[in-house]
Amino acid sequence: MTALSPGHVTISAGGGVADVIVYAVPGPNPTLPNGTILWSVPGDGSGVAQILPAVPSATGIADVFAVQSSGNVQAVTSDGIASWTANVGTQSQKIPDFQGGLVIADNSQTVQRLDGMTGQISWAYTLANPCGPPGGFFQPLGQTDCSGDGYIPVALHTDGTVFVIDGDQVIGIDPATGTAKFNVQLDHSTDSSTCQGSGFYCTPSSSDNFPIIGQMITAGDGYAYVPYLFEVDQETKGPYYCDDYDEINDHFRMLRVGPSGDSSKIVIRDWRLWGLASCWDDFWGSQGADPLINAGTPNQPHSYNFGTQIANGSAGVIFSWREEPLDRNGDGIGNGTYNNRLTAISASGIDRDVIVNIPDKQPQSDPWWEIRPVLQKEDGTVYGTLTHSDVDTAGGTAGADIFRPIG
Repeated sequence: MTALSPGHVTISAGGGVADVIVYAVPGPNPTLPNGTILWSVPGDGSGVAQILPAVPSATGIADVFAVQSSGNVQAVTSDGIASWTANVGTQSQKIPDFQGGLVIADNSQTVQRLDGMTGQISWAYTLANPCGPPGGFFQPLGQTDCSGDGYIPVALHTDGTVFVIDGDQVIGIDPATGTAKFNVQLDHSTDSSTCQGSGFYCTPSSSDNFPIIGQMITAGDGYAYVPYLFEVDQETKGPYYCDDYDEINDHFRMLRVGPSGDSSKIVIRDWRLWGLASCWDDFWGSQGADPLINAGTPNQPHSYNFGTQIANGSAGVIFSWREEPLDRNGDGIGNGTYNNRLTAISASGIDRDVIVNIPDKQPQSDPWWEIRPVLQKEDGTVYGTLTHSDVDTAGGTAGADIFRPIG
């Protein structure tokens, strides 16, 4: 076919129709104008909801995965060929696996991998503890906390290892077989009540629960980082009927785990609350600090606000969170101040831990301003947003501040 002049023409043949654009590109080495559409791939008509880089490899064929609103995923090459299509449903998280394939995590109990060459399921892993609703100060036994985005918490290593939260464990899934190659145990929250003395009604009791868990990411050092909090509550009643001593110890930790299963638990904060209610007097006190209690903020799943984290180059993570200092003796707990903190964490523990002041937003008096890091420049400057997490009387968010340097 030879064009007579530049322009646009529609060609019909049988039942097929094609649009053709002809450019006038003189010279021995013609190039098309910048922005020219080289090719397009028709979807299924539902609309493209997401484009994911496929991290090309020898075991994959796609350059990008095109996720359709219907739940179909197309493996698309750089020359515009849709090599395969698979339906993974709309209620799932999709993550390229650095092996050319795609890992799918649903909102119930299953993590599976699509083969990069065929789009077929190469393996499926079933959690022992299916997704459950988020707890308050703890997560019930038998339920994985999937409240971060509604799906099973998953992070990927560049060697294909899949890190998965399964209840009270971080599981490392072998990318070749889909079986667990290691598991790292997280500490439980416990509650116990004992009785001393006699002559009054008292029933000993105890409970055991999973910890509550924050955002898991894989950092540039190849390790997965998981913030979590567990609580140990010990209550003693007696020796008189009106005596009640209660001590609560909260432990805020960051789990660091590698693709071979080596791990460490890094102390972020500890907090101790004690109280004595007796026949003669009451006394309460506290020491340490905790993540900020959300106090019912609707867009936070837990009683604690765990914040967010981003990779700190190749040296671990930068963890942004709200701290509530709780040093107090006497009646009452806390001192009414809140700190925005950026905490750099790596293999050596906490490398840097600073308070970030936002003078124009008065964060000390308003606990709802939350710093959310987004990216880090080469010089180490962290950029992110300052967001007000409370809601206004109309039910909408109070708004986000501009993108700015935050530390």
